[in-house]
Amino acid sequence: MRAMIKLITKTMKKNKKWKFVYARNLTVLFVLLFSIGFSLVAKAQTDRETISQTTLREAQNLMNKTEYVINYPEPDWLVKELKEQVIDDLSRQGREVPSVAVRTATIFIYEGTESSRPIGFGERMSVIKSFYYTFNRFPISELDWQDIIKISAGRWPTQRNLEKENEMKIVFEKIYLRQPNMDNANDDAMITVATYGLRPQIIDYEKQKVAWHYLEVSMGNFKIFPDKWEYQKKWDIIRGIAYSGAIR
Repeated sequence: MRAMIKLITKTMKKNKKWKFVYARNLTVLFVLLFSIGFSLVAKAQTDRETISQTTLREAQNLMNKTEYVINYPEPDWLVKELKEQVIDDLSRQGREVPSVAVRTATIFIYEGTESSRPIGFGERMSVIKSFYYTFNRFPISELDWQDIIKISAGRWPTQRNLEKENEMKIVFEKIYLRQPNMDNANDDAMITVATYGLRPQIIDYEKQKVAWHYLEVSMGNFKIFPDKWEYQKKWDIIRGIAYSGAIR
């Protein structure tokens, strides 16, 4: 685009009789460039709205489902793990999970939604666990399930927990030997992915292998998470290191 402006400018300045035409056409050109820029911003906004609308529709459809087909043996074990590690944990605290919410979670693990299907059964179950750790509750509301779907699709959730983000900032400092700059897109991505457990749609095993080593060397014996959550959060952090682009 800059090259085009230079070419037009050079051509028009060669002859004085083109001064008026030059000024007029340059004005038109800048109006055109502004329009293109505005269109790109508008498209980006539309894309964001589309993502929000899509995940909301999927959350509503998921919650309205009452039947599902069990075609695979593996999710049986995953649903059992969710019960033992999340539902029973809440029950011990005197916080019973409604049966309808358990059913929705089971359908989500088995069938997923259009946006969450690129990741597997185990990852979908793990997303629910990440949600539980971050928000200290089982997903029940429409907004909760919309955020579950967003996290599964690698998208920023709508709801936030600043206390957990601050917890992850401590981890960030240990790994990157500096404080995160939340105005920096890569640092923000690291904190968000690691806090909420955003899942990549395409797994880069080599990046994750390097990230695992990087985490082990950086953290050493430093512990911040309860033992029962250590492994879960370790993987959330590894994904943050591998895919955020944050550097020391």
